Amino acid sequence: MRAEMSDFTHVRDGTLEDRSSTINVFMADPAPIIACIEKERLLQAFAKAVSDYHRMQTAQVAAVQRGEDFPFQEELAQAAEVRDRAKYAVLQHRLEHGC
Repeated sequence: MRAEMSDFTHVRDGTLEDRSSTINVFMADPAPIIACIEKERLLQAFAKAVSDYHRMQTAQVAAVQRGEDFPFQEELAQAAEVRDRAKYAVLQHRLEHGC
């Protein structure tokens, strides 16, 4: 048997009631899309820093395989520092802004 809206006696707090049973109706509101421009900027900066670090690390490994003696050590250390600062900026933003 199919229930029609007219079969229910009243609607109260998301619950439809009739004489024989109670049916909970769950209607999800669409989640608001809120873009945090600063979060996006920080995440892009972090992604770039990780990519740069990985590129330097790959160059370092290739150089060592060619028999060179860690030619990119200073650049790799700088890239790691930039990556870490970007990571902590994202984490700090999450703490302060909640997103």
